[in-house]
Amino acid sequence: MNTPAAHWVLEQRYGGINEPYAMRTPLGWVCMGPAKETNSLEANVDHLLVEDSLFNRLDAMWALEFDEPNPLARPVSMEDKEAISLLEADCLLIGGHIELPLPWRKGSPCL
Repeated sequence: MNTPAAHWVLEQRYGGINEPYAMRTPLGWVCMGPAKETNSLEANVDHLLVEDSLFNRLDAMWALEFDEPNPLARPVSMEDKEAISLLEADCLLIGGHIELPLPWRKGSPCL
């Protein structure tokens, strides 16, 4: 009980009132709900079906369809490095719009 993150509820599936429900935690699924009191030795077997969420299915499909290398992982030239550092240093958000400097223009142009 010294790891509260293990008890976080990531997803829930509800039944009706007084019916069992399921919770997905970082450790897996847990089924909770009322239990019948009985002295019988009968067993009850439940069938569980695991479905991936739509997000996980789309993510897996995109990973297969568009398996492209990371463009930032390839070697870059000195000019590319200068342009990237300039853009990272001078990127501004003004009124909901992003303002970027022109990478190869030094100073203000003479008009």
